[in-house]
Amino acid sequence: MTRLSDFVANRSLEQIYDEGWGPAVLDPFAEDFKNYVSAGDVVLDVGCGTGIVTLLAAEAAGPEGQVVGIDPTGFLLDRARSKTPAYPVKWIDTNVEDMPFDENTFDVVLCHQTFQYVEDPAAGMAAMKHVAKQGGTIAVSVWSPVEMQIPVRDLEDLIAQHISPEVSTLHAFSFGGLDKLSGLASDAGLDVRFAGTVSKPTEYDSVGACVELMLAGAGRPLPDGSLGMGLFDLEDPAYERGVEDLIAALEIRWADYTRNGRLIVPYFTDVVVAQKQ
Repeated sequence: MTRLSDFVANRSLEQIYDEGWGPAVLDPFAEDFKNYVSAGDVVLDVGCGTGIVTLLAAEAAGPEGQVVGIDPTGFLLDRARSKTPAYPVKWIDTNVEDMPFDENTFDVVLCHQTFQYVEDPAAGMAAMKHVAKQGGTIAVSVWSPVEMQIPVRDLEDLIAQHISPEVSTLHAFSFGGLDKLSGLASDAGLDVRFAGTVSKPTEYDSVGACVELMLAGAGRPLPDGSLGMGLFDLEDPAYERGVEDLIAALEIRWADYTRNGRLIVPYFTDVVVAQKQ
């Protein structure tokens, strides 16, 4: 068994997403999204994944509110459905372009770390505007470009050297920056109230834990169109030495971010908050 298959330890990709990416990277930024929701609001969470933001929105909207989470990725949505929200949530398997909602339905539309996966971002932004009420809030976040993200930047810098130049990089950080996101909102006719880059510290148990999560906890497209676990075949022992060498190199490079064995590094996300006039 390789180091990475041992890290997976029979966990599914949605479990690693929820138990790994969530606490380490997604949760600190997701907390901000509940600040856009008031008691009694009707809220839509676009690309809800395993429900991280959706459950926070349900808590903020309270018993008089209504919250809907949508996502086209079935296994992530199944994970979301297995949770117990503070107040009822409706889960729908759909993408943003095909949402089955009428115009002027939602007080708040949230989209946390999903917009980079939308095939037609302009159409996606227009769709979110369509379902928002007049005066409603639309809040969208995407990861800032990879050169700003210390762990991802350095991993991509060294992965070709220590593992393989053919290993794909993490698509989540490929959106294109704050100007692009803000421009899409303006072009859709939204009134942009805030556009900025937010940074928060994220923590891993060790440098090795960070590398394992990024290598094993990211999916890759398989020839049959399904999603495979990891950036490469985690059971292939040919990668074992390369992973060890990669971790050793990053332990040196990230020494300034390590405290008592724990890795604490900043992540950056671009955020646009707009209003439908």
